[in-house]
Formats: sequence, C-alpha cells, structure tokens
Amino acid sequence: MPDYMVKRKLPVDLTDDELLTLGSELAKDEQDLSGVENEKKEVMADFTAKINAVKSRIEIASLKISTKREYRDVECKVHIYPQAFRKEIERQDTMEVVAKEKLTQDDLQNELQFIEREDEA
Repeated sequence: MPDYMVKRKLPVDLTDDELLTLGSELAKDEQDLSGVENEKKEVMADFTAKINAVKSRIEIASLKISTKREYRDVECKVHIYPQAFRKEIERQDTMEVVAKEKLTQDDLQNELQFIEREDEA
C-alpha cells in the first residue's frame, strides 16, 4: 500500500503575532457582546412596558365588568348650610346626596364673598 497524506487536527503552538491578533479579536468580540446584551435589555424593557400596559387595560376592564360600574366625572351641586357648618354634595343625574361634609375654610370664604356680592347688588 502506498504512502499518502492526510490532515488531522493537532495542537500547534501559536506565534506571538497570532496571539496578538486573537487578543484583539477577543476584545472586539467582548465589546460586541456587551453591546448586544445592552440592546437586548432595552428591547426587553420596551416589551415589558408594552405587556404591562396591556395587563393594566385588562385589569381595568375586568374590574368594570365584575363591579358593573366605573368612575366618571358627574355634575354635582354643593348645598351649603352655614348654620350647621356643613355641606351636601348632590349628583345631578340621579339627585342622590353622595356626601355630607363639614365646611372647609375655603367654603366659608366663598360663602362670605357670595353674601357680600348679594349685598352690593
């Protein structure tokens, strides 16, 4: 049988130039990896924010359906009773009294200004 040539993977000592080249490539690859990982974090954060926004809308809709109500701005009338130092809040769509509260300093000031205007007229 005649001799013939083959190639095999065998250990070979690297030259200083090859080591320098590999070191530069390694450093560049580490920087690239860091950049890609940071990019992934940004994309993941963006998707997480989008997912959380959808979950929030689902929770709000679910709560509305389960309680059969939601909060809306409703026109209300404030009835002032200065002698009793209180006020009542009455919703105008159902005429229901939704709150009975003590008068605040602002309420009293507004009431005084209203009385002064009436006296001037």
